[in-house]
Parts: sequence; C-alpha cells; structure tokens
Amino acid sequence: MLAAAGDDPEIVATARYFLTGRYQIAVEILGDAVAAGVVRDDIEPIVMWESIVSPLHIRAVLGTPASNRTVQQLIDVATNGICATLTNAR
Repeated sequence: MLAAAGDDPEIVATARYFLTGRYQIAVEILGDAVAAGVVRDDIEPIVMWESIVSPLHIRAVLGTPASNRTVQQLIDVATNGICATLTNAR
C-alpha cells in the first residue's frame, strides 16, 4: 500500500506538503547539533531524522501508535546505535 501510494501524485503531494515543514525544523535542529559537535558529522541530518520518524509513520499507518517508551527507544537507537560495544572508534 505504501509503495503504491508513491505512484499517486496526489498522495505524494499531500504527504510532501504535510511533512516538509515538520522535517525542515527537525533537520535544522539536528544540523545545529552537528555544527556544535554533539552528533556525528558523517551522517546527513535528514537521515538521522528519518531513522527516528519512519518507524513512527509505519506504526501510525498500521494503527499501532507508539508508546512514550517506544519513542524513547527509537531515539536511543538513532542516537547511540544498536551495538552493545563500539567496535570502531569514531
């Protein structure tokens, strides 16, 4: 269903209109964090943001909203990764 929605110009335009402003704000904040050295500079801020919100979008589409704990875990995974220990120095 989601893949098919990408073929419908009206759905794409509506989604783009809805998401653009929201993404811009988040990406600017993450860009500031990159500039301040708080987050990695080798990953685009949009990718950082998408790694948090894309799972939330899927949950919303499937009718299974995320709990506060789930949102916190998504943020944790996006900011700290999923490795138990770091194998490469960054």
